[in-house]
Amino acid sequence: MKTLLLSVVAAGLAWVGHAQLHYTPYTFVTLAGNGEAGSTDGPAASARFNWPIGLAIDTSGVLYVADGLNETIRKITPDGIVSTVAGKAGEHGSTDGPASAARFSFPRGMAVDLAGNLYVVEGGNDTLRKITPDGMVSTLAGTPGKWGWTDGLGSQAGFFAPNDITIGEGGILFVTDNNNFAVRRITPEGWVTTFAGKTSVDFQLHMGSADGTGSNARFDQPCGIDVDAVGNLFVADSANGTIRRITPDAVVTTFAGKAGQPHSDPIDGPGDVARFKMPHGIAVDVHGNVFVTERASHTIRRITPTGEVTTVAGASGMPGGDDGTGAQARFYHPGAIAVDKDGCLYVAEYMAHRIRKGWPATAPKLSRPEAKPDGSVQLEVTGVVGSSYRIEASMDLADWVPVAVCKSTDSSTLVALPPPANSANKFYRAVLE
Repeated sequence: MKTLLLSVVAAGLAWVGHAQLHYTPYTFVTLAGNGEAGSTDGPAASARFNWPIGLAIDTSGVLYVADGLNETIRKITPDGIVSTVAGKAGEHGSTDGPASAARFSFPRGMAVDLAGNLYVVEGGNDTLRKITPDGMVSTLAGTPGKWGWTDGLGSQAGFFAPNDITIGEGGILFVTDNNNFAVRRITPEGWVTTFAGKTSVDFQLHMGSADGTGSNARFDQPCGIDVDAVGNLFVADSANGTIRRITPDAVVTTFAGKAGQPHSDPIDGPGDVARFKMPHGIAVDVHGNVFVTERASHTIRRITPTGEVTTVAGASGMPGGDDGTGAQARFYHPGAIAVDKDGCLYVAEYMAHRIRKGWPATAPKLSRPEAKPDGSVQLEVTGVVGSSYRIEASMDLADWVPVAVCKSTDSSTLVALPPPANSANKFYRAVLE
């Protein structure tokens, strides 16, 4: 990344320039888990997960986690306590009933409604489950252990490796049916219809990338799904390497990326120029920004409502677990993503058994430059812990020369700069890298 976020001060003048913004990177920290598989409840720092693959967040800030290989549904409270909501670690099945007696088979995507009902799609059972606020678990649609493609009510309907779920207006559920290459629509009563794409016993015949309306559209392993404020659905069409948009009238278009290039190196830019590498999770914020996780490139991308794509965290082809800002943060196969009402992001790294939290980084602040007896200049940089900054100097606010690099280990960091070649009207700025 080039110049991202910066502030400017003038030597000898207590003047602070306006922050200059090219794009907003995100700062990410580890919320829970440490890279080791387990099933421990308790404080987030000591909690353990085993393939956390689905996320959902409610209006009170409780984060729900589909803990895939533990076969459980977990939650993380705003004060950082992890507990098991339903299921039992290490025991898979399809039992309905009270949460402690219920059993799941590789739960994946989740969504929570305003009443607190939690909906879970199961890759192992090919079903859609519902968990009420009082902890009762039921099967809303599909038949456990029986994959299918048919529309219908409840158990008459069939799914094939359903992946993710979101809730639209009126409590209507939308599910990405991965191996049926379709998006399914489910009413609160459990009526299932195919909203976009086409399903049949010859499911591979309907794999593709065509835009169109309803059954004329084609997908290739659709994964993440979310809905915006006006009812548009956004789908991570993983094997096509694209992000698709579906209107409330089921008109499907390609919002960003290009089909046929799913393994190309990620490229930022306008939607038709941008490229994605196996996009997986999708989350839409209150402003209509679409956030995408890329499991193959280990990055987090953002698409504005006008279709401009940027990488807000992680570095393509550089997996890891480092906390940090923008390209300094590292991820290992990020999967599900959720966004809360304040714009904070939550990412599940399923193969690293971690949950990460991110928020928009703010411009660093510089103190007034202080001349030292040896001719050097001292500045204090105030910013986000773990962020890297490049200090640059200028005579005219036009031509800038790098003079130092620092990484903040605290919220404020003192930086000693070499003596300037000419001290008259010297300007300094800190650039977040």
